[in-house]
Amino acid sequence: EGIIEKHMIFQTPVNVAGLVEDLNGILWLATIGKGVVRYDENGVYEVTTNEGLAKNYCYSINCDKNNRLWVSHWPGISSIDVNTMQIKIYGGEHRMSGDFYNIWQDHEKHLWFASSEGQKVQKT
Repeated sequence: EGIIEKHMIFQTPVNVAGLVEDLNGILWLATIGKGVVRYDENGVYEVTTNEGLAKNYCYSINCDKNNRLWVSHWPGISSIDVNTMQIKIYGGEHRMSGDFYNIWQDHEKHLWFASSEGQKVQKT
């Protein structure tokens, strides 16, 4: 059996709702209150509303085949291009209104968004 290690990211506990590895092997965390956190051997880097994220309350995260992170909020979705760190926000004007709970990727690399308005698919 393996050993489970606790990794302290900040001085105080952080509520992590989801995590994903990008195509470069970097770990990204969706947190409740601290936005998205990049976590690697160089330390941590926070992506928050100060950098353009829709909300700091993030409930799910996934990475698409183009190395973009998709982050669910209540309401809306944010995407982060890992290579440029450009952030886009998707809401009602993109037919992405509602509260988003989970982001899942199928075997064809399509992203599925579970929301208060049913499921939606992003064919990347």
